[in-house]
Amino acid sequence: MKINKMTKSLTVIALGAGIALLAGKAGADGTNVPDASQFTIHNVKEDAGDSIDISGLNAGDVVKIYLASDGSELGSVTATGATAQIKGLNLPAGSETIQATVKGAAGSESEKLGLNVGPAPYDEVTVKWNPNDLIITNNAGKADTIVLKNLEPGSVLRVYDKADPASRKLLGQAVVGKNKTEASVTLKEAGGAGNTDGKVYVTVTKEPVATEVIVLGAPKSATPVDITYTNNYLLADTIKVAGLSQGDIVSVYRNDGTTLIGKAAVAKNKTEALVSLKKDTISGSGETVKITVTSLNKRASNPATVVIGEEPTTAKLLDSNVNVTNAAGKLPDKVKVTGVSAGDTITVTGSGVTKVTGKVGKDKTEIELVVKGLATNGGSIDVTVTTPGKKESPVLSKSYDPEGGAVSTAPSVENITVANVAGSDDEVKVSGLAAGDVVKIYKGGALINTTTATDTSVKISLDLASTSAGSIEVSVTSPGKGESPKTAKDFGAEVQRSTALLLENVTIVNHPNGTNDSIAISAGLTNGDSVKIYFVGTDHISTRNAGSSSLNINDINLPFGQIEITVTSAGKLESLPLRLDVPAES
Repeated sequence: MKINKMTKSLTVIALGAGIALLAGKAGADGTNVPDASQFTIHNVKEDAGDSIDISGLNAGDVVKIYLASDGSELGSVTATGATAQIKGLNLPAGSETIQATVKGAAGSESEKLGLNVGPAPYDEVTVKWNPNDLIITNNAGKADTIVLKNLEPGSVLRVYDKADPASRKLLGQAVVGKNKTEASVTLKEAGGAGNTDGKVYVTVTKEPVATEVIVLGAPKSATPVDITYTNNYLLADTIKVAGLSQGDIVSVYRNDGTTLIGKAAVAKNKTEALVSLKKDTISGSGETVKITVTSLNKRASNPATVVIGEEPTTAKLLDSNVNVTNAAGKLPDKVKVTGVSAGDTITVTGSGVTKVTGKVGKDKTEIELVVKGLATNGGSIDVTVTTPGKKESPVLSKSYDPEGGAVSTAPSVENITVANVAGSDDEVKVSGLAAGDVVKIYKGGALINTTTATDTSVKISLDLASTSAGSIEVSVTSPGKGESPKTAKDFGAEVQRSTALLLENVTIVNHPNGTNDSIAISAGLTNGDSVKIYFVGTDHISTRNAGSSSLNINDINLPFGQIEITVTSAGKLESLPLRLDVPAES
């Protein structure tokens, strides 16, 4: 034995058989799964005499051992240095497994590492060594070293503070590496402290047969099944994977299974993930991708192979969903398309037609486009629809009528009333219209009046220029349509208009609900005059006959708003109306 003396002496006592330990992995931090090489299991024949050596630790690390079958804790130790030992264990034998965790001083308990105890216990072998091969460097004020030479690879040099295996503390250890012949242990303070002498106890051991330790891998995640691959046109492709759990990670690889092209995680409270691939990542149909799922605390699943289909094409428009208006005159020509979706793009082309496109608005299912270049004598246009992510639809060839080819409906003779009034403007009333309809009146083939309706009827003042009976013709032109055929309407000889009532001769009393209202006409009537009360804004007409120059109406239920009162005397036309406000109930 060689001792390099400095300022103190040290006695080394060789002990019997020790315990073999594999080289550990430093840096356990309590957050990662520990490495199997940090653990050496000693499953001896006596019950409760088993032990486990752990290396690669930091002071304060807590190591715990669990029985894998039921999760019960078998033992634990708190490291005071880089190594630790758990004694007094009763480990299972055979193929049963245990689990180990490491908790850093400032971290949380790591995931569990599975370890196989091994089929049969073994006895360690004490290695004979020459005391002259032991070199001690006993330093003052810094770390001491103990080096033992001429050993075989795999031999373990251990240094203890005591001889008793039940109470001794491991001060340090070293394993002779491959192709090496010596082991070196560094001690903070070997034996005594300062200038005092001291003792340490040394063992050299070696396993007679290597013990295989099986590290159980984490379980694999389930292979994804519910996969929808959308091969979009001119947009990024998407892969939706359903039937997952929160936190699952979906990874998409090229067919080689190693080139990652997309990844997404399942969001909180969701069961599916959507992976969006960059545009043109996939060349086209027929190519395949591999998709895996990695669940929490599990390995990636076996890959699912997906064959990419053709890029989709938008469905062709139905002929019944396209309407072309080849309007007459200066009105704009239009194409209306129904049965489409928000975001769809409509394209209209054709011979002589200026190409026009339009996008269907949000929450809309139809669109109307103004087009230019429709032929006056009719023809056809080409219409397509393009849905986002799909190719343009096949072309729909849509025929359209000549300009004004859709003829407006002629007015019925019953809806035309003519008043040939003596001494004032004549009057023509046409009903059965729609707002925007243009009413034209002809006399003797010449156009004498044009009026545009703002409601369902129109009243036109004009000069018929005739004291005797005659006839006129009336036509209607609805928006976007041609002029209707003319309807002939006869009128009588010029007649005087009845005298209209005066405001001061009419009194209205509006009684509360449940009581009839009243209208009193004090003057301006003649026996036999017909009095009509029109409820403005409605089609309601109430008619009374006068028996004298006055009239009291006590059985009428007046509306809120306004009324008009006319008088028609024998042999005369109906008077101009007197419009009155209905007073509040009193």
